[in-house]
Amino acid sequence: MSKRRNHDAGFKARVALEALKGERTVSELA
Repeated sequence: MSKRRNHDAGFKARVALEALKGERTVSELA
C-alpha cells in the first residue's frame, strides 16, 4: 500500500506540473 500511495503522489505531482506547463500533456495522458 505504501508503494501505491507514493506512486499516486508522484503521479499527481507530475500531472500538476505538466498541467502548469500546458494542458496538452494532461489531455494526452488522459
